Amino acid sequence: MKLNEKKILEHMIKNKGITELNAFVQYGVPPKQLKRVIRNLRNKGMSIAGDRTFMDMTYHLERFEA
Repeated sequence: MKLNEKKILEHMIKNKGITELNAFVQYGVPPKQLKRVIRNLRNKGMSIAGDRTFMDMTYHLERFEA
């Protein structure tokens, strides 16, 4: 697992989700790269839902199995 994936996953577990703005401000991950990280996590079997608000995309971790 890459460093960005690990940071994003830890944030999603602690806060039950992450927004594009949080990822960019806190970790320096732009939205396009965040989508790639989310896609990689989904391919590894994690259940992640995405919700589009007016300005931002929010990703929620629905189920996490270690």
